[in-house]
Amino acid sequence: MKVYLVNPRYPDTFWGFRHVNDLNGMQYCIANLSVPTVAALTPADVEVEICDENVEAVDFETDAEIIGLTSFNIQSNRAFEIAAEFRKRGKLVVMGGPYATLVPQHCRDHVDVLFVGEAELTWPRFLQEYRAGTYSNLYEQVEKVDIKDTPIPRWDLMKIDRYGSVGVQTTRGCPFNCEFCDIIVMLGRKVRTKTVEQVMAELRFLQPLLERAGREDIFFTDDNFIGNKKFAKELLKEIISFNNSLSRKIHFMTELTITLANDEDLLDLLVQANFTRVFVGIESPRTESLNEVAKVQNTRWDMERSIEKIQSHGIFIWAGMIVGFDHDDVHVFREMFDFIQKNKIIGSITGPLSAPINTPLWQRLREEGRLIDDTWSDHGSTNIIPKNMTRQQLYAGYHWIMAEQYTYENYTQRLLGMIDLLPADRPVRTRGLPTWKQVKTLLKTLRYYALTTDWRRQRMFWKVIVACLRRKPAYLDEVLSHVIVHKHMYRHTERLTEGFVVANPADVADVGHTPAAREAQHVPRAVDRAEEVWVRAAS
Repeated sequence: MKVYLVNPRYPDTFWGFRHVNDLNGMQYCIANLSVPTVAALTPADVEVEICDENVEAVDFETDAEIIGLTSFNIQSNRAFEIAAEFRKRGKLVVMGGPYATLVPQHCRDHVDVLFVGEAELTWPRFLQEYRAGTYSNLYEQVEKVDIKDTPIPRWDLMKIDRYGSVGVQTTRGCPFNCEFCDIIVMLGRKVRTKTVEQVMAELRFLQPLLERAGREDIFFTDDNFIGNKKFAKELLKEIISFNNSLSRKIHFMTELTITLANDEDLLDLLVQANFTRVFVGIESPRTESLNEVAKVQNTRWDMERSIEKIQSHGIFIWAGMIVGFDHDDVHVFREMFDFIQKNKIIGSITGPLSAPINTPLWQRLREEGRLIDDTWSDHGSTNIIPKNMTRQQLYAGYHWIMAEQYTYENYTQRLLGMIDLLPADRPVRTRGLPTWKQVKTLLKTLRYYALTTDWRRQRMFWKVIVACLRRKPAYLDEVLSHVIVHKHMYRHTERLTEGFVVANPADVADVGHTPAAREAQHVPRAVDRAEEVWVRAAS
């Protein structure tokens, strides 16, 4: 028996970093964690093949009996297309993952077998019942599983040399209760942990694979790496010892909360363990907007001091920002842009507030009659009716802030500010000579930034690199990596705003106040999507 596991292609998003593939030699930013995990849950006598469509084409002529699909919301349309093609060929198509868990009713007609919830127990049971001819069309895991039973993912089946980094998960769940977050719906608020030994076994398994692939980056995919701080500290101590034993240290990244700033010991451990950047859900500079969605952990301490505290330890912050809360009006876009600039937040992923299905926000807005559609599947779009601005104004402001923060001038300003914040003494992060892949990346980067007729691009490059060499040369590798990713941010923003008039609604009085704009407040999303984001600004 053979199983073919497929991760569908993502659309072009901010997170894909596709626009720098020609510089860094990767085909996608991070390898999917679910398909190698499911492969590891498959009995040894079942042949498994993995396909990530982000780095290779789907083999629709595979001889596998079972086709397994995973999908986040933004992959769902492509997942359904793949399922249809395989079902035409008489294959049994099964589907699991976040989208199937959140909206199983939208997946039911597209596949033969549906998996709702975590797969550690249901996937092996399905394979056993399939062999016996007694399998069901629905496998639902209601109780949360013990992730201490999760095996090491089959990274040996993945083409990890085609990715910028791979993922390791240490915990599931988050103790907080943010109204807009679907993590608490799928994985719960109780933080479940693997054992420290279990995580270290995964790292030891991965390290030689990464070394052969010429990669040095691991992303801890936890939704909140410090959700259990005691466990995080125990793990970090072991990672430090492991990393110090390597001839080439691994670079780590993760997602966590701003509460990190209040734990000096935890900050020091992250630095020693070689964490170079963290993603933090900052969401908004407005306390009222944070309180309305129960993001209370961001209101208990001074946000700006917390950001500076983390950065002053040499850790770059990438932030999630949201516009369109009930306490947001047309002035929030300038306020947020100023906040991002002032606090030297290099990578800011801004998006309109949306309500994933079954989240507390979705429940509230449904009761208020403010949902355009039950589902939401596109980053950069929203399924809600804002309270203190029109949807046109929300989209206008979103496009404006994305365009503004990734101009060469504004990005340069933030990078230079961050260089000043970096500590003078930095632990040794890499040993030995650069790899051939790193040399090629450097040469391609020099050609793109230094040997260009675009004087803005060239000026940004030399201004930042010279400043880093003069002030904090130990951080050249990290600063250079942020120069490289700007190409993606700039190009992605160009594509995002192509065909739109980009304007700050606070500066243009009649954005969104045309008759068509007022009508679009209440029409179904399938109808209004094409015209509602076509911002009409006064010239």
